[in-house]
Amino acid sequence: MAAILPAIQPSNSQILASTLDSSEPKVVSSLTSKNAPVREIVLRKRLPRYDQRFREKQQQLRSLVPRLTVRQTAEFRNTYKHRLCSEVLEGGYHRTFAELFGLIRTQMENRMQVGPESSLWLQKVLTDEPEKLEMMKKYLIEAEIATLKKQFVRAYECHRVLAQYFQSSGAEYKWLADHFIHNCLVRGSAITEDGGKVSADAHCNMGLSLEESGKYAVARISFQGFYQLTKDKPDWMTADGSMTMHSQACIHLARMFMIIAEQKYAEGDSDASLSCLKQAHEMACEGGDGKQIAETGYCLGVAHERNGDPETALVFLQSYLESCRAIRDSRGIGKACDAIARSCDSCGRPDESIRHLQMFIKISEDIKDDEALSQACRSLGIRYNALGRYDQAASYFEKSYNISRAGSETDSVSEARALLGIAKSHSMLKDYVRHVEDSGWPSVTRMISWKDSRANHFDKPLEAGSAKTVPVNSSNEESGNTKQEIRIIPESKTHDGSKTEANNGE
Repeated sequence: MAAILPAIQPSNSQILASTLDSSEPKVVSSLTSKNAPVREIVLRKRLPRYDQRFREKQQQLRSLVPRLTVRQTAEFRNTYKHRLCSEVLEGGYHRTFAELFGLIRTQMENRMQVGPESSLWLQKVLTDEPEKLEMMKKYLIEAEIATLKKQFVRAYECHRVLAQYFQSSGAEYKWLADHFIHNCLVRGSAITEDGGKVSADAHCNMGLSLEESGKYAVARISFQGFYQLTKDKPDWMTADGSMTMHSQACIHLARMFMIIAEQKYAEGDSDASLSCLKQAHEMACEGGDGKQIAETGYCLGVAHERNGDPETALVFLQSYLESCRAIRDSRGIGKACDAIARSCDSCGRPDESIRHLQMFIKISEDIKDDEALSQACRSLGIRYNALGRYDQAASYFEKSYNISRAGSETDSVSEARALLGIAKSHSMLKDYVRHVEDSGWPSVTRMISWKDSRANHFDKPLEAGSAKTVPVNSSNEESGNTKQEIRIIPESKTHDGSKTEANNGE
């Protein structure tokens, strides 16, 4: 009889296939081996892949998404710098591309050259400022188109707009402003059909930019070019119409000469400083600005006084004083009086010097300028001290000291204190010398008393033969200490010539 065979177990694949048709989840045990742990597989009914409602929803979502062009796709994929350069090159503006790319590269090279510890690394790079790059792209393209059409004035104006834009953007963009100002100078110099007016404006802007950078010598050269181009053009007016361009050139040149004169004097070259101030005064007179004429005249007068020519200095200083009176400039009047007083001292006119200093004091009190008042009092005190009028000198020195102390001016307080001590010592010098020359005990007693209490009794008459007690050490009475005294008894001579002490009746 044949043996009974065991039942055939279904495979895992057959179990999975049978469960796909059922809607309810089934638990399937893994039958890999007898001793292996049983794994349960939960099978759910698979949804149809192309369900109709699913396809409709998918189409609705796709309809909401706009179709992107190649350019719009590039906006998400590429950097702004890449897109900007591509747009400029696609338009055929090669000069604009070269200038933009050159400026970006120059900034990066400057940053790498100075290193990360420099302040340049705190500034934004151009690639991170799309607004400024768009501004440059707009006007550079417009300038390039104008150049191709030979409209050079319009191209110059485009570069000037960019220069003004970066000048108003802050100090960190000055290098860009200087770049476009230089471009204006190059383009303006090539324009000849207007007689050189555009070139003159370019020289003026270049000079102002160099002055702002502290390059005064080079700025003077640019202003001189501006002056030469406008010299015989009285009908050329400034943009606001307030003055002629020639007057503007004279004013700028006068200012440059004054700054250079100060530098020359600081370097110790007084002759070169005086020469520059003379040129500044000539330019100011040619420009016609009354305030600048007066200011250059004052500086020229002070320079003449420093160089040992007080008579010539007085001419310019008196002119400055009259100009200040005409425009009612009280501070200028005080400054002129102080300078005139110094020149009068050099000329040997002390009374006139004192009169102008008294005028200086009165004006300073009227305008309530404590610093000028303190200076005026010190100056007048010095004059009185030099003339031997020590009491008046001490009075003005004390006034200057009190004003300076109220204003917490340390240097002025120290100076006024020293001058006050000198004046007071001079005032008692004559009487003190008289006491020193007198060999009597009352004189010695008074000098000892002055050494102890600093009380000035030298102007009082001496009492010959009188004894005097001199306090040498005093302390607070509340502490219980008593005052120690030294009694000095004058000497008297007997009939035989021997010296005895005078009897005081004790």
